[in-house]
Amino acid sequence: MLQFSQWDGDVQPLEVTLLGSNQPMSALQEIEIVCQSVGSRPPAEISWYKDGQHLKSSREEVSPTGNISTSVLKLTPRVSDHGKSLTCRAENSRLQASALEDSWKLAVFFVPILTLKLGSNLDPDNIREGGDVYLECMIHANPWVYKVVWEHNGQTVQHNASAGIIMSNQSLVLQKVKRASGGTYVCTATNIEGEGRSNPVELSVMYKPICKSDQKRVFGVAKGEQVEIECKVESNPKADTFRWAFNNSADSIDVPQTRVSTINTPKLGSSSVLRYTPHTELDYGSVVCLATNVIGQQVEPCVFHIIAAGKPDPPFNCTTQNITSESLEIECMEGFDGGLPQVFHADIQDVGTSRPLWNLTSQIPFFVINGLKPGQALRVFVYASNRKGSSDNFILEAQTIQEAEKRTASPVDFELTPILGVCVGVVCGLLVVALGIVLALKFRTDTRHPPPLKATKTEYRVEVNDSEEKNPDIIPSSKDSDFFYNDGLYNGPKRNGSITDNFRNCTYYSDKSNSEITYAELCLDTPGPNGNPGMIGPGGGVGGGGGSASNSVIYATIDHSRMRTNGEPPAHLQPHQREIVSVRTPLLVNSQQESCV
Repeated sequence: MLQFSQWDGDVQPLEVTLLGSNQPMSALQEIEIVCQSVGSRPPAEISWYKDGQHLKSSREEVSPTGNISTSVLKLTPRVSDHGKSLTCRAENSRLQASALEDSWKLAVFFVPILTLKLGSNLDPDNIREGGDVYLECMIHANPWVYKVVWEHNGQTVQHNASAGIIMSNQSLVLQKVKRASGGTYVCTATNIEGEGRSNPVELSVMYKPICKSDQKRVFGVAKGEQVEIECKVESNPKADTFRWAFNNSADSIDVPQTRVSTINTPKLGSSSVLRYTPHTELDYGSVVCLATNVIGQQVEPCVFHIIAAGKPDPPFNCTTQNITSESLEIECMEGFDGGLPQVFHADIQDVGTSRPLWNLTSQIPFFVINGLKPGQALRVFVYASNRKGSSDNFILEAQTIQEAEKRTASPVDFELTPILGVCVGVVCGLLVVALGIVLALKFRTDTRHPPPLKATKTEYRVEVNDSEEKNPDIIPSSKDSDFFYNDGLYNGPKRNGSITDNFRNCTYYSDKSNSEITYAELCLDTPGPNGNPGMIGPGGGVGGGGGSASNSVIYATIDHSRMRTNGEPPAHLQPHQREIVSVRTPLLVNSQQESCV
């Protein structure tokens, strides 16, 4: 008998595996990676390495049987870890060369990292107006970006080749740059991990001096009075020299530099002050200022006008605004100041009493009037003044709102006023009258035009002799000698007496409606004395063309409402006889106009 004993020796690991799949991981987000070793005795020792660098942030677990070892690594990948190798190693420390390894190549996703710089051939301190500039946005991203955006001073830059703005891949080209092209540039790029922003790049464009727009251009000066005229310019770099010249209707001369002082401001731009004193009429005119920097001389000079000081022009376009029951505001446009600093005045008086209320003064043509009464009417005189005097008045009238007219911004419930109620009532009444007229016209039309009556023709025929057959006025009959009715064979009484009696004895009934009136035609077999067909007259006698006759075609109207399909009258009805009329006599029966054919 064979006996087996348990092996107590050392066994190296049979396999080591990184569990799960190697998926991309996001930078700076902690994940757990599990490594498992099977078959080692004693349990294998598991260690972690990243590109050969030992990692220690892991925990170990051993199965109850002791032959399965598990290690869990907590890893926070960085951008620099992208592409590195992560290795799990399992080994039995009692056995040499027993180590087994399993490795992953790390794929790390991260937000784009951008670096913005000027073109390598450009000198950032020597970019002049009219030159070409290009910027490069260097992008480091995984996965790659799907959108790149350029910003200038916080505003998105749009591709516009006609304006000299060209965006190509990761570059921005600015052709023939202007001074407005200067400022801060940033590029942004976006992938599935997020948006990245580059470092800002300041673009400084050098340009010649230009005049600032917000400066006084007209100066009013009295003879012998000195005035200071400041010429402000913008330039990059700063203007270092200024030249002044005086122009009048007679001559143009340069102003001596002794009368000029230059002031440099901390920011881009400089200014120069001219101290000028007119002594004669020819000293009034225009002075021009030209500044120069290292780029060149100013192209368009700054022009200032020196005039004899005078009174200011009155304000204009004065309007009232923000009117309440206790206050209102007045705003005007300022007129020419006469060449001197001016102030503005508003004299308020009550319209009813013509009593002055207030006198207001302001450096700008804007006034706020408070302390008024509800519904108070005001007359306001607005004017300007300087050292030379006051302007004419601009007069306007205003009125505060009544107390009852005050309204807030809250919604107002709908209120039905008497006038609105009367209007609604009138409109409803007109609608009812119109509806009544339409119904009345429709009813009247229906009564005037009843539905047309249907008429059918019923023919009764009797036998005729040969002479009657030859008569051209008699239509030959192809039927037998019985009477026929268009609804079927007539089963009424046969001829057994005179023609008139026979016809008068013909009693018939119908199941048709009372509105259906038909005609009956009777062909007689007895010719008249002149050989012409005879006619049955209105009185029931038979007449010919010139006298009485026994042969005729007669017509009569028949009321089918009293006829039944079986030829038998109803029990409650008596036989109805119809009047025999002439073919030449119109027939009026039951108020219906009829004619014989």
